[in-house]
Amino acid sequence: MLNTHYKVILASLVLLIITPFSVNAQLIQELESTLVLSVNPTYPAPNENITVSIESYSIELSNATVSWFVDGILEQQVIGGTVFTFVSGELGTSVDIDVVASVNNISLGTKQITIQPTDADILWQGNTLTHSLYKGRHIPSVGSSINVEAVPHFLTRAGYRLHTDELTYLWRIEGKALPQASGRGKNTITITQTKPLKSILAEVEISSEDEQLFTKKSISIPVQSTELIVYENNPLLGVLFNNVIGGLYSLTGQETKFIVYPFFMSGNDRNASTINYVWRLNGSPITLGEDKSSITVGHSGEQEGTAEIYVSTQNNEKIFQKSESSFTIKFGKNSSPGFSF
Repeated sequence: MLNTHYKVILASLVLLIITPFSVNAQLIQELESTLVLSVNPTYPAPNENITVSIESYSIELSNATVSWFVDGILEQQVIGGTVFTFVSGELGTSVDIDVVASVNNISLGTKQITIQPTDADILWQGNTLTHSLYKGRHIPSVGSSINVEAVPHFLTRAGYRLHTDELTYLWRIEGKALPQASGRGKNTITITQTKPLKSILAEVEISSEDEQLFTKKSISIPVQSTELIVYENNPLLGVLFNNVIGGLYSLTGQETKFIVYPFFMSGNDRNASTINYVWRLNGSPITLGEDKSSITVGHSGEQEGTAEIYVSTQNNEKIFQKSESSFTIKFGKNSSPGFSF
């Protein structure tokens, strides 16, 4: 009986000793799970200012000593110091950020995050018309197609630059995912804007196979109305792209050829069968030749005066792709050379 009684007392003592430590361990584990670490920007680029912050819904961090470690080295230790800033490294580098929250030297929780910078560019080009000497970008118009390309800059810690076909791409246009255009190696897409919007939001998420490298990029692609621009087509110098004709134009010879370019209209040729031109002289239709985008205006005699030239264009397959232009010709012995805008 004495031995049995002794065993019961001993077991009770052991339970009393073990239970507090078990409860404390469980409590600390629960507290650790309540710590939330966030990074801004979410997808760090090389040599960028990074802000890391920690918060909790169950720990009063304003009274806690918060210690921040960078690759194991203590960089900041402040009571209530829930925010830490640093500068990311070059491509191919990584930084381990550890944060420890404690009160009276008792750890309430710890979190770690690894920052490995990546970067990417998004390139775009509208499949629209300009002229051969135009140095600007081919802006898309409503109804035209747009080529979009993601150019990733992913470098592993071993110094290996991942190729485009080694990465996975998730594309979104105006927030809508494009699953068929997304996937491994699919760094290019072609989209068509059919709504009369001023811009298109294109987004892409890029990740490595092990998902250790990741970035998200977006770009707003402008959408512009088509423009009809008139030039003089000089028989000796060719098209005078340096002078846009508008307002008053003075004839200096007996004959002048004008040519128009439907900027930002879909197509590869201004004389495509889908593009319709209408020319009028003082309101009357002008009979067009083989090149419907140009006319020749002649003047003979001593009579002086002015004439109104009007031209419009319409893409028969794209209802929103249309534009017009007009200018006045001054002819006669009092005409002076040059252009008036």
